[in-house]
Amino acid sequence: MIMKLKKRLLLLTGLLLMGFIVHGCNDSDEGTISTTSGTDTTADTTGTVWTEVEGTQRFSTRAAPAFVSFDNKMWIVGGYDGSNLLNDVWYSTDGSTWTEATDDAAFSPRVQHSLVVLDSKMWLIAGLDASYDVLNDVWSSSDGITWTLSVASAPFSARQRQHVVGYNSNIWLYGGEDASGDALNDVWYSNDGTTWTRATASADYPAREHSTALVWNDALWMVGGWDGTSILYDSWSSTDGVTWTQGPDVSQDLKGYFVVFDDKIFVVGGQDVETNEYFNEVWRSTGMDDWEQLDVTGDFTPQRPNLLVHDEKLWIIGGEGQSNLNEVWYTE
Repeated sequence: MIMKLKKRLLLLTGLLLMGFIVHGCNDSDEGTISTTSGTDTTADTTGTVWTEVEGTQRFSTRAAPAFVSFDNKMWIVGGYDGSNLLNDVWYSTDGSTWTEATDDAAFSPRVQHSLVVLDSKMWLIAGLDASYDVLNDVWSSSDGITWTLSVASAPFSARQRQHVVGYNSNIWLYGGEDASGDALNDVWYSNDGTTWTRATASADYPAREHSTALVWNDALWMVGGWDGTSILYDSWSSTDGVTWTQGPDVSQDLKGYFVVFDDKIFVVGGQDVETNEYFNEVWRSTGMDDWEQLDVTGDFTPQRPNLLVHDEKLWIIGGEGQSNLNEVWYTE
């Protein structure tokens, strides 16, 4: 078991990282989404111009951190710097000046954890620690400095690469990978971060990890992922966490991470896992089934980015490409 988890940790710079990763197969007919490359016929320039933010002090390069917008700041927490797992906490209001809230938070150093906002606090959930133990603890903080243990062992099984979002005044947790390396499809929710209720032990969608969790059109969404054997290209939605409805399949032309911004869905960056090529493409959709590749100004490094919506902008705060990154870009 330990060797298996060590190998998984070493793959932090490979295929299986937080978020949804697919590869490009331009000669494939799979997927039902039509794609249009080039000029945006709607004359909507959102997401087309990317600006790099310069700064002298910044978080170190790292893989698989957690990140969130909270208290008018962008936060990045933990991750893997290439040698060690981290439990530091950094924040910025403008993307240029970053302040280290703490270099040694109360929770253990970790990767593949989740960060979400509820009730004027940040909540850090689960992940993989430096002993290669998969976790199911829950921590909270109102300032990024002091972290309080809310649950040492939550009722959901220990896991990493889970999907966590805030929706309808609850934290929702679904899927991920358990301590045995198996993909999951259970769904849990909590309105206080401490008491957790299981919505379903086995959702309608196939078990998976590494997918993208979204809140869009007043529903929970899950897009793509990895079932332990194959890359998935499906999408599912739910308003109660119990009943999930299958939506459009996702085109294999989309290689990167999904995020909701300006009432649209964007896919930024990505990786072809067959060639190990990284991308800095940007795609946009208004309905999950009308994807358009944008002509982009701003040459951010090809990568799997950390994407965050903050201050009415979409941000890239570091990511993983041919090496770990800490560059900062935004579009509006």
